[in-house]
Order: sequence, then structure tokens, then C-alpha cells
Amino acid sequence: MHEGMTTIGHDLRAAAQGLRRRPRLVLAVLVTLGLGIGANAAVFTLLDALMFRPLPFPEPQRLALVRLAPPGPEGDPLPFSPPKLAALQGMAHPFTAVAGFFGLDLALGDPSGALRLPAEGVSAEYLPVLGIEPLLGRGFAVREDRQGAPVALLFHALWQERFGADAGIVGATVRLNQVPVTVLGVLPAGFRGLTGTAEAWVPLGFTPAVTYPEILAEEHSYFLQVVARRAPGTSAEGAAQRLAALAQRLGAPPEGGEPWRPVASPLAGERVSPVVRRSAWVLLGAALFVLAIACANVAGLLLARMSDRRRELGVRLALGAGRRRLLQLVLAESLLLGVLGGAVGVALAALLLRALPALPTLPWLQRWGDLALAPELPRLEPRLLLLAAAAALLCGLVVGVAPSLRLARRDVAAALRGGGYAVGAAPGGVRARASLVVAATAVATVSLVGAGLMLASLAKLAAVPQGFEPAGVLTLRVDLPETEYPPPRRTAAYEELLARLAELPGVASASVDRCAPGRGACNRAILERVTAPGEPREVEVHFVDPDYFATLGIPVVRGRGFSPQRLAAGLPEVVINRLAARRFWPDGEPVGDRVAVFVAAFGGEAAEVVGVVADVRYGTPDQPPGPTVYVPVARQAFAGMTLFLRSAADPAQLAPAVRREVAAFDPAIAVSQVQTLAERLAV
Repeated sequence: MHEGMTTIGHDLRAAAQGLRRRPRLVLAVLVTLGLGIGANAAVFTLLDALMFRPLPFPEPQRLALVRLAPPGPEGDPLPFSPPKLAALQGMAHPFTAVAGFFGLDLALGDPSGALRLPAEGVSAEYLPVLGIEPLLGRGFAVREDRQGAPVALLFHALWQERFGADAGIVGATVRLNQVPVTVLGVLPAGFRGLTGTAEAWVPLGFTPAVTYPEILAEEHSYFLQVVARRAPGTSAEGAAQRLAALAQRLGAPPEGGEPWRPVASPLAGERVSPVVRRSAWVLLGAALFVLAIACANVAGLLLARMSDRRRELGVRLALGAGRRRLLQLVLAESLLLGVLGGAVGVALAALLLRALPALPTLPWLQRWGDLALAPELPRLEPRLLLLAAAAALLCGLVVGVAPSLRLARRDVAAALRGGGYAVGAAPGGVRARASLVVAATAVATVSLVGAGLMLASLAKLAAVPQGFEPAGVLTLRVDLPETEYPPPRRTAAYEELLARLAELPGVASASVDRCAPGRGACNRAILERVTAPGEPREVEVHFVDPDYFATLGIPVVRGRGFSPQRLAAGLPEVVINRLAARRFWPDGEPVGDRVAVFVAAFGGEAAEVVGVVADVRYGTPDQPPGPTVYVPVARQAFAGMTLFLRSAADPAQLAPAVRREVAAFDPAIAVSQVQTLAERLAV
């Protein structure tokens, strides 16, 4: 054993001495292997963070998302409405606790210096369900949630950066959407909620004070995601059966029809969408092809090095060195190169992971799919380092095979004469050399083509058409003071503000929506055809003005957009997207038909479908568009809306003038998130 270790140590020292005399070869091999191993280590780390790493919660296998599924085979499950969540919480269900949550935006501070925060409105059970304990202070009490107490929790990094990590923040008062609230605590570092972006949390019962008063009273508004923890000893199958039995007790939707049954899905399975999962595997395939190219190239380099060493190896053979001994020396050199290449690869992988936020064409890699449960950049953990080391050793063995096989067939006399690998040597040697070169070239060529195809597939996944034209559009978030702009005044305020902004030099058109593309659907409702009643279906709802489709470049494929004259006359009308037309009118014509969209804008009044527009992806590129209904903002305007301004020039240059114009209209209006639409989609 000791003698074997001594021999290995001698071989490694001899290999290191030989490599020191050829720095250019070593550099070429290390760069080649480093790229291959580094790319694979980075991709394996991404896959681990996306799909394999346990969720950062106690007993994550007991966590589930609960949704409402339609009674028929078609249609996607939808979130809960506030009354439906209250009904579920009041029943005997198979969970220890059930919590609702949804994402919203809040302005921290006074309007003049407000910082816009992504936030979550959550029920009091939210943190206990997830098993999260505040780092400072405490969480929400059930009483505070039900009474709508003005309290909040803060994101750890926000507490550090905005408040200097002052422990006295607990009990302090801050302003959210100009409402004074008391800070109850600070959550642990890294936790940003199940939306993955939250920097502040407020009780669900308090959200009417920072959004609009009716948000929790609307039975037709389905926007609450529900997370639950299965009771100990309850299997997923048992929980599903008990949930199905609750369908009748939850009751039918207010629109009529059969009850929508509650269904649960494991939280871990919701962390990424199928498109993200498929894209990650495509990226892994491309990385493996790069590693194959690297190994083929390094094998060729070492084969050429064997040609340069033919006389040296011939002398060793003549002096009595056994072939096994020389094979050990050659393999030691290959393994040493593999280990060094692996070290370079690990360093490169760490750099690649740090560079992820600078990849605007792959935003899903930064968002971690639908549930961003680990907002920090993924790290090269010990098990992944072991995987990189195994890849390095395997690559070292693979690239040493060709020189070793050739060495095993060397002729001592030919080697001393300088033959062996030389061109013009024995026919067998020429054929062997040619075969190895052809094999290496074939592997490199096939790998290069495969990598190109894989990357092309990934590029197609990342460059999915969005359904609108983001170039030339500036976006900004405006928040009207609730006390100065009650609901009856908001529509007129937005109309006047848009008219003033449209008159600015360089502005071609201006429009408004409740949410911007890249944000996802912030309103959901139920749609039902009046002329052919059937099962109600969930739709996304956007509150827009007549210029919205032209400003964002959304094509009208049938009918027309909104008519300002008809809206002024109070005639109810809606526009739907192509997917809604196909789903609800599979054999008919939607334009001219009447639908009931259960939003407060219509109060149960039927509206005419006046047009069909292209499908728009309002979420991340991995999220397909859903059935969408556009409602006139003249019917229902919110205190917080997103404005869009189209310009033929650089839209970013409009920002100073837009800020001045809004301030001239009303200095109390908070302006935030001023950025081009292309920038918004890239973050």
C-alpha cells in the first residue's frame, strides 16, 4: 500500500514537472476543460436550485397550494375569492392551517420621496403555515388581521438598507401608501414570500386601506392564492378526498352553476412552470455538448503531445520501464490536467452564477419560475462541488485513453528512431493516428452541432412573442391620494392626466392599465355568456382606456376597440383576446355577443363584446397567456395604475418631462417605477 502511494506520488510529481515545461499546452487544456466543466457546474447548480433543492421551510412535503377547479374537464383552477377563503377556513379541512396571500405594490414614505415596494397581503396564518419566525418582533395576530390593524412586517435587506439595521424599528411608525402603520417585526434574511419579490407584508384585513375599500367584499373577485399545511399523518390522497367533500359546502359561485371543487397540489411542484423546467433541461443538454467538445479537443492536444514525446518514451522503454509504468505516467498527467481544469471550471461556474442578473434575455433564470422561494443567487454547495470533481476526473480519464492505447502498441525500435506517431511511419500507425483524429473530429463536430441546436431551442423559448410591441414605450406607476381622489373622481383625473401627457413633445399616445406586462394578471374574474349559459370560466381582467391597444401595439384581429363616444354614453362593452374567443365561442362569433363579467365595473350588468385582440403574455416568458377580458377604465379606476407613453424616439428621454407634468397636475401624486417597457420586461 505504501509502495503504491509512493509510486502515485512520483507519477504526479513527474507529470507536474513535464507540464511545467509546456505552459502553452497547459493553458490551452485548462481553458478548454474549464469552459466545459464550468458550464456544467453552473447549469447543474441552476437545476438543483430550480427543481431538486428542498424548499426552505420545515417539513416542506406537507405544504400545498389550494385552488378552485371547475367541475368540467376544461378550464384552469383559479384562486380563491375572500368570501370563499373565509368559508374554507371555517370548515373542518385536512390542514393544520390555511392562509391566503396576494401580491401588491406599496409606496414607503411620503409621496415626494416614496420608495415603491413589492409587497404581500397575507392572512395571520401565513407565517405559521410556512414555519417562518420573524428575526425581530412578532408576526400578525388573528385579531389584527380581522380588524384590519395598520401593522406591517419588513424584508431583512430593506431593514438593513433603509433603516440601518436599527433594532428600534420594531414599534416604529412608517407610511405605506400614505397610511401610517406600525412595524411589528423583521423577517429572516432571504425570505421574500411565496411571490418571491415581497419586501413588506401587511395583514389581509388591512389591504382595503392601501388598495380599494371593496377588495375583500367582492364575491366575484378571485385573486387570493391559498397555501396550507397538511395535518400530521394525513396523506396527499387523503387530503384530496376530504377536500372534494367540501365542494358542496363551499357553495356555487355567485354567478351560478355547479360548485368549483377545492384541489391541492404540492408546493414544491409549483416552484417552476413546465416551460421553465423544459428550458432548464435544454440548457443542461447544451452544457453537456460543450463538455463533450472540450474533452474531444483536449484528447487531440494530448495525442499531439505524445507525438512530441515519442523519443523520450522510447528511451524509457529501452531502459526497462514497463508499459504499465508508462501508462500510469500518462494517465497521471491526464488526471492532473483534469483536476486543474476542474478547479478552473468551479471558479468559472461561480462567476457565471454571479453574472445571472445581467442576462436580460433569460428573465426566468432570475425569477426562479412561478415561486421565487430562494431569492439569493444559487451557490456551489459541497455536493455540487463533488459532482464537478467527479466530472473533472472522468474527463481526465477520457482524454487519457487515446494516448494510452497508442502507447500500449508502441514499438521500442521505432520509437528510438523517432517513428511511432510520425507521419510516414508504419501503415498501422498511420491508420491508428488517422482513426483517432477522425474520431475526435467527429465527436467535436457532432457536439458542436448538438450544442448549436440546443442553444437555438433555448433562444426560441426565451424569445417567445409577447403579443405587443415593447420598443418605444415608457411606463410609470402613479398612485392617487385616496382621500383626495375617491372612486367617483378617479376616472376624470386619469382622463385629464393622460390628455396632458399626450400633448408632451415626442409622445405619440398615452394610455393606462391596472397592471403592466411582466407583472402578471393582477385581477381575475368570472365570465359567462349570456346567450348560451354554461359553466362560468376564469379570465384575466385588465382595466384600460380606448388608446391602450394602439399604445402597446396590440393588434385588433376582429371587431374594434373601445369607442369613447359609447363609453361616454354609459354603454357597457368589453374586448376579449383570441384565446377567450376560441375557448368560449368554439363554433361561433364573439363580436356582438353579450357576456356577464363579474367585476364591480358592471355590477352584474351584461356587456357587449365589441372586439377581439391578439393574445398578450402579461406574466414572465414562461407563463402562457390566459383568457383575457379588457374592461373600460371609465367603468372602474383604481388609485394605483400604470401609465404607458409611446414615442418614436428614445422613450427614456421622456422621463423628466413626464415627472414634471405629473407634478404640475398634482404634486401629491406619487410617481414610481419610471422605466421603459423593455427594461421592465428584462428584470
